[in-house]
Amino acid sequence: MNLVQGSSFAPKELQEINYWNWKLDLVSNWEQNVRQATRCRFLYWQRGLYPYLMQEMIKNKNKLNQMNYFLMAVKDPIDMLNNTRHLVCAQAGVDNYKKEVFEAFTKNVIQPICRLVEEDLRR
Repeated sequence: MNLVQGSSFAPKELQEINYWNWKLDLVSNWEQNVRQATRCRFLYWQRGLYPYLMQEMIKNKNKLNQMNYFLMAVKDPIDMLNNTRHLVCAQAGVDNYKKEVFEAFTKNVIQPICRLVEEDLRR
């Protein structure tokens, strides 16, 4: 939001006013800016990699903290799927996506961890 150059402000004053207006706009819209900068909708199109990414996270104990962030990012495509128009019911697309993520998580995280726990208990 720039002020008109023909105003009665000196160029330096006008520059400072424009700077503070820019800062005010940035602070006022911080939630929208953060949401837009961290949107992970693209992950929907990369869902074939979910099993591999999950396996890599559980292999390395230092990467386990990334699982929480990954699962939050995997949730981002749900808004996009709720807006689909080519399906009779958009909820069907959301349900299929959730099912796919749950199956990948179960197969690549839960089952391997359960297997390791069972092996440890049998020792």
